[in-house]
Amino acid sequence: MDREGHLPPKPCPPNLILINHGVSSSLVDKVKSETQEFFKLPLEERKSLGRKQETQGFGQDFVVSEEQKLDWADRFYMITLPTSFRKPHLFPKLPLPFRDSIEAYSTELQNLAMKVLNLMVKALEVEADDMRVLFEGGQTMTMNYYPPCPQPEQVIGLTPYSDGGGPHHPPSSQ
Repeated sequence: MDREGHLPPKPCPPNLILINHGVSSSLVDKVKSETQEFFKLPLEERKSLGRKQETQGFGQDFVVSEEQKLDWADRFYMITLPTSFRKPHLFPKLPLPFRDSIEAYSTELQNLAMKVLNLMVKALEVEADDMRVLFEGGQTMTMNYYPPCPQPEQVIGLTPYSDGGGPHHPPSSQ
């Protein structure tokens, strides 16, 4: 309590969840469904979109040796915007309609991010260009698949900080 006997305001939750954001729920559902279909592709087909000494593509994160322990997860990571940062061996080779859905989804999220950024500019009363400089760089997407583990008693968890990221769309409730 403060000196006047008032309780402090409730702290903000650690994550901000946007609702009624204007991104089509059918597009979100389509991207989720097509992501699931992507991870159902034969392993060899997914490996053809593998990482080539870089972070973008299909595979495990941060593999530095044959002896290291790996997370029990498959990941597909790519830079979606700006389009000039996309890897030529990757985006054009994604199966259709998955590629088109990712294109539409990344555009919608970019538009949403700019709306939120403009609201922040107004609320903070700062120059728009000063704020935009802080958020330049690009947009990425990470898609994770956690296959059933044949020895769940051996699982100790994910590598710290391996499943984090920036703003993302929350999972749908089922």
